[in-house]
Amino acid sequence: MAAEHPAHANALRAGYYGLVDIRAGAPGPVNLKVFAEFEDGTRRLIFARRLFLDRHDEHAGPVPVYRPRHFAKCVFALGRGVALGRFRLEDGRKFRAEVRRLQADLGAALDRGRPARVPSAVVRRRDQDPYDRWLWHHRLTPRLTAAWREEAEALAAAGGPLISLLVPTYNTPERYLRELIAAVQAQLYSRWELCCADDASPQPHVRRILEEARRADPRIKVVFRAENGHIARASNSALDLAAGGFVGLLDHDDLLPPDALLHVARAIRQHPTVGYLYTDSDKIDEEGRRFDPEFKGEWSPEMALTHNYTHHLSVIRRDVVERAGRFRPDFNGAQDIDLYLRCFELLAPDDIVHVPFMGYHWRAHPASTASRGDQKEYLFDAARRSIAEAVRRRGLRATPFLPEFAQRYGLCLHQLRWDAELLREQPVTIIIPTKNQAALLGRCLDSLARTVPPASVRVVVVDDASDEPAARDLLRTLPERTDLRCEVVTAPPAPEGFNYSRLVNLGSVRADTPLLLHLNNDVEALAPGWLEDMVGWLSVPGVDVVGARLLHPDGGINHAGISLSAEDGLPMFSSSTKPRRISATCFCRMPRATSPPSPAHASSRAPPSTASWAASMRAGCASPTMTSTIACASRHAAAACLYAAGDAPARGQRLARPPLHREGARGLPRPPRHAPRSLSERRA
Repeated sequence: MAAEHPAHANALRAGYYGLVDIRAGAPGPVNLKVFAEFEDGTRRLIFARRLFLDRHDEHAGPVPVYRPRHFAKCVFALGRGVALGRFRLEDGRKFRAEVRRLQADLGAALDRGRPARVPSAVVRRRDQDPYDRWLWHHRLTPRLTAAWREEAEALAAAGGPLISLLVPTYNTPERYLRELIAAVQAQLYSRWELCCADDASPQPHVRRILEEARRADPRIKVVFRAENGHIARASNSALDLAAGGFVGLLDHDDLLPPDALLHVARAIRQHPTVGYLYTDSDKIDEEGRRFDPEFKGEWSPEMALTHNYTHHLSVIRRDVVERAGRFRPDFNGAQDIDLYLRCFELLAPDDIVHVPFMGYHWRAHPASTASRGDQKEYLFDAARRSIAEAVRRRGLRATPFLPEFAQRYGLCLHQLRWDAELLREQPVTIIIPTKNQAALLGRCLDSLARTVPPASVRVVVVDDASDEPAARDLLRTLPERTDLRCEVVTAPPAPEGFNYSRLVNLGSVRADTPLLLHLNNDVEALAPGWLEDMVGWLSVPGVDVVGARLLHPDGGINHAGISLSAEDGLPMFSSSTKPRRISATCFCRMPRATSPPSPAHASSRAPPSTASWAASMRAGCASPTMTSTIACASRHAAAACLYAAGDAPARGQRLARPPLHREGARGLPRPPRHAPRSLSERRA
């Protein structure tokens, strides 16, 4: 409702929940529709979904029985509509052939008058890989291909951008090289050129194939280097061949889907000032099976600093590459991220565009980094050095390192170790609302004493009228602690009962430090360094709120940042369980922009004056009618960058507050850095 009617007084509280009784054995599919009723009596359809009650999807045969008479009546009704001019057939012969085929398939697959049997070849949805289902639903059908081909031809005829694909080759297997050339030639968008630079390959088939391709297609340019100079010099040689205003980077053994360059060219036309574009990608094995998709989300400069998440397919404006200094041979193996980091520093955030289509197939074979990053160990050192240079250029006080989990899985996924002096220069006030639960609060405070430097931290415990003797005894002893500076603030009685935001505000006015940390009383810090990590990321220009990775007691992920869904604009947790794949585990450890981080463990800059509600949107105070999550999201709307520090872990003993409610979030603007991760959310 908030998306459709943002000005409506009740838009933020709109929601629905209901149960529908369906009799056993009811045939599917059924259409579920939800209408909104307005004060003037009008009704408007706001939600519709087709449901298959018999657990068969639309590809496994939802029709429970097959009756020839009923089928004939359907065909007759369709033919009558054609005769009356209600429908138009593109090809009568194809229509009749399709009717005969469908009649035969239904007669063979479905029992006559009895419940349908699911063929053994059909894989049930719950047993099928989610990405396989996604690929089927987002396949390039003949009709879609024809429509996009027409669009591509019109775009090329209108002077669309010329995209030069740079491919350094060296002893590329014959099959891979031929498939790569064929994939580029199969592009729907025709304004491209393939610039290949062979780095003195000793295997003769490479020259032969490239020569054949150059003779067959004038858009293919080739240069044969006299001596081997490795990938950076070969990439510069390919760049010398390029005549296009945009250059794309393509590995010599990978593939492009036919629509890849069309989506890139369309995005360039829609964003005339764009300097860098990147698409989603997946991997493809020797048998052609696609797996491990990367749905990358919108531009996140913090994640791009430590991890080459944009990677393939990246297309960059040619003059930006030249101004950045081209490929540098000293960074062979990580020449891509080294170039990208220098290009990012020359571009405004709005000129870096995510193209939300699967635009690259990264081939996984025994010698490829798609299988395991440490197949080429030298790239780890080159990537670390390129990140270190970028950190120095940006004036950040940090050192890149490869964490243990990345070393274990062979991933080139660095993190930053921040200068400990930052915390001493920017001390923190930790605000902990609490009521009773002495054991929880005691563990929380003891973990702080073990993991944070007491000289740089002050704790304000806001007591919401605790009445249990153990809790009151604990609160009386807190100011006497020698390992942690603690102050207890007693909240005055409130007729409305528990209000988390009110308690946080009472603690915030006691803060005398530039940084605040809002902490639940059920959170336990696991190891030293977490606060230094959060404060370090707050030193990045534009970052105003930082959150941590929170774990359940069993090791499952409690919070790893919150996103606003692309479907309905509602907050959702990036992860709320134990990830089943290593890619999900690693994503939750990547420093990245979120919207917002978990309010259970979020630090922010203190406002100049916490006495004024006008300052509450910036950082520090929250409206008493807001949940803390909504307050964080409101700060994002006020242009504060919200950020999850992937290597600042803590553990929650229990969920101290009720689950996040839907009310109150729908009116917020969608953040630019929303990164949809679930297959059901991604739209092609």
